[in-house]
Amino acid sequence: MICYAKEMETFMLIVTSIADPFPLALISAVFVLYLIYRGEYREAKVSAFAVIFGLISFSVIKDLLMVARPLHPMVVVYGSSFPSGHTTMVTILATLAVRWSSTRREWSNWRKEWRAHHWVLLAAVCLVLLVGFSRVYLGAHWSTDVVGGVALGLVSVLASLLFFKVM
Repeated sequence: MICYAKEMETFMLIVTSIADPFPLALISAVFVLYLIYRGEYREAKVSAFAVIFGLISFSVIKDLLMVARPLHPMVVVYGSSFPSGHTTMVTILATLAVRWSSTRREWSNWRKEWRAHHWVLLAAVCLVLLVGFSRVYLGAHWSTDVVGGVALGLVSVLASLLFFKVM
């Protein structure tokens, strides 16, 4: 039997490095600038607020709760465990991407629009699940940290939408 543990570990390391919170914050800044360029100021404000709220929230919660991380992770990790910052940020960006794709009226008919939006939704859900799994697989977080990260990401976007009354 062939063992693929090394390949799986390498793949999970790539996934977790792509989903690092601060590069994701930079990607979201580029997305906000793109929205401003397109003249979608409300969406830009919602996106910027959600990302900033998420970054601040997971940092404050980590400092307040001080939950210990699992022993012997496969990656170098610092600070508290709960909630997962990687999962929080990827959830925020995935949710914003789904929201943005659902408001596009640039497709020629409703069938293409429906298909494109659902592909974005499927990709977003898969990405969040993959990042969450990678954090647990690599021993950087407990599964509850990942669930908390997803919840915090969704709350961040919801708070932003409520703050700007965009729903």
